Amino acid sequence: MGMQVPKQVFGGGFAVLLAVGGLAALAPAAGAATTTNLYVATTGADTGNCQTATAPCATVTYALTQAATATGGVTVNIAAGTYSGTAHVRPSAIPGDETSLTLQASPADASVTLSGIVNPGLVVSGNNAPVTTVVGLTLTTSTLTVPAVAEATGATLNLTDSTVITSTRGVFAAGGGSITVTDSTVSGNGTGVVAVDGATVTVNGTTISGNSGTGIFLLLGASATVADSTISRNGSSGTGGGVLNVVGSTATITGSTVATNPTGQIGVFTTAAVSLGADLLVSSTATSVCDTGTAGTITDLGYNVVTDGSCGFAATGTSHQTVPVATIGLATLTTNGGATQTRAIPATSAANDVVPAGAAVNGATFCSGNDQRGAGFPRLVGEATACAVGAFQPAAPAPPVNATAGYWEVGADGGIFAFGNAQFYGSMGGKPLNQPVVNIAATPDHQGYWEVATDGGVFAFGDAGFYGSMGGRPLNATIVDLVSTPDGKGYWEVGADGGIFAFGDAQFYGSMGGKPLNTPVIAIAATPDGKGYWEVATDGGIFAFGDAVFHGSMGGQPLNATVIDIAATPSGNGYWEVGTDGGIFAFGDAQFDGSMGGKPLNTPVVAIAATSTGQGYWEVATDGGIFAFGDAQFYGSMGGQHLNATVVGIAAS
Repeated sequence: MGMQVPKQVFGGGFAVLLAVGGLAALAPAAGAATTTNLYVATTGADTGNCQTATAPCATVTYALTQAATATGGVTVNIAAGTYSGTAHVRPSAIPGDETSLTLQASPADASVTLSGIVNPGLVVSGNNAPVTTVVGLTLTTSTLTVPAVAEATGATLNLTDSTVITSTRGVFAAGGGSITVTDSTVSGNGTGVVAVDGATVTVNGTTISGNSGTGIFLLLGASATVADSTISRNGSSGTGGGVLNVVGSTATITGSTVATNPTGQIGVFTTAAVSLGADLLVSSTATSVCDTGTAGTITDLGYNVVTDGSCGFAATGTSHQTVPVATIGLATLTTNGGATQTRAIPATSAANDVVPAGAAVNGATFCSGNDQRGAGFPRLVGEATACAVGAFQPAAPAPPVNATAGYWEVGADGGIFAFGNAQFYGSMGGKPLNQPVVNIAATPDHQGYWEVATDGGVFAFGDAGFYGSMGGRPLNATIVDLVSTPDGKGYWEVGADGGIFAFGDAQFYGSMGGKPLNTPVIAIAATPDGKGYWEVATDGGIFAFGDAVFHGSMGGQPLNATVIDIAATPSGNGYWEVGTDGGIFAFGDAQFDGSMGGKPLNTPVVAIAATSTGQGYWEVATDGGIFAFGDAQFYGSMGGQHLNATVVGIAAS
């Protein structure tokens, strides 16, 4: 299920002001248990009582005045359209006995806009105010100078499946007020959620992100309970960060992700008391995750994964883990299913499989519930015996099945040699070439391949499409490799100077072209989503672009032979380098399964190809000899056979 489109919009400062402090008349009358439905539509008229769908009123303002005559609860059903005005429900205007007020779209997926200019979007105040519930609205104002979008002072407000944006304070609770935010988004405000003066805030399944101040700010004895939520990239200006908890306030945060707030912004800052359990706490560059000031305390409820030691968890006696940022694999905030955006982690993340299936966090069995996305996204998946910390549970990885049952070798003359289930779709062998072929790349469905020559010429066979080439164009350096995009509708060529040339749907993410290199670039590998790539030089140096992550390299380290090729793991979280002596160097989640390094070779190794599982690979030498490791199988080779030209590359089928 994708992220739900907000169904109602409170435009700049549309005020639903429930100013009913101390009004005893709002106590429920004896025997009152009915709910009155009011209807609003752009085709309506502000006359009558608005109590039938066939005779709706025209504005929410007028509908709320009719609540004065209702008994029990009141539900305002708002049809699709744009509405404007300021609605005030004052003590003198409510002689009735409403116990609850609900504002909702009708039908539930209707797109409703309520727009105003300067007033708060929704205010509920007074001990006797009706419990107010908002379902499927977007609350917004026209300027950040508006005090708050959703406010509860000494009253109760529930926000569900809603969005709160563009205000000085997105959600504000004060004077003992209580706000519950569920399956919602609080974004683009000055401060996301504020609670002061004994107020309480409960946040479940919600994303608080992109607020220029603090994500959650607690002051003067306020309290917050946060579960299964994402607090990400808040505090872009001034002070702030993820959570700011001061002056006698308390916060309990479980099963949530507090991550990568901008540089200089602390993830969790407290001079009071904070408890953390099964949380994923990721620091931004050169900024600590936690700061306890001079008197703050952080209690470890267990199973936290944190990227530095700033939270003060005991070195022993707790189940927390401190891990490098790169091992988490935290993705950017995006739609991953459920009502709100989340930040995904891969199944291979250091934050996965951390909490044992039966373990309790803050008194509840943690893995038995769902992650932030709710129903359909259980924390315990498949046959797993543990679940992830933070707001996102990755899907169970599919059992590794090596679908790679063959490979192609290519010669410098363009000749193709197919082994195993690899099919022959044609070649440049025996045809005139301006320059030698230097490598081969297979299409994603393995029903075709491209050959690339050192002048950038591309030759397509089978279902491989031709999307252009550098053949016949001026080059600063010879082309050394080609790699396909994930859908096979484009490819990148790379030159020995690190220059990148993108064709088809391949995008340019940067290159080493025109930059100083210690040694020439020799090969390229793309990330699984095609939004980045790595270049590797003959000294083993790695250069990462787009969403490609640097996991280490042999650059600057002693080598027995030059590096000649690179292959990425299926997850994109690692890669192998191979030297001309057959030595293998594994980085990230790439595993070492053996190599020809230190063993006798008839001719140098020239290329590497990985199996579909990432649990094995083949090396190929210039005489066509194949060396299989891990779950890679040997299906034959040109080793020891007559060749018209040396072998220069390999591609798995």
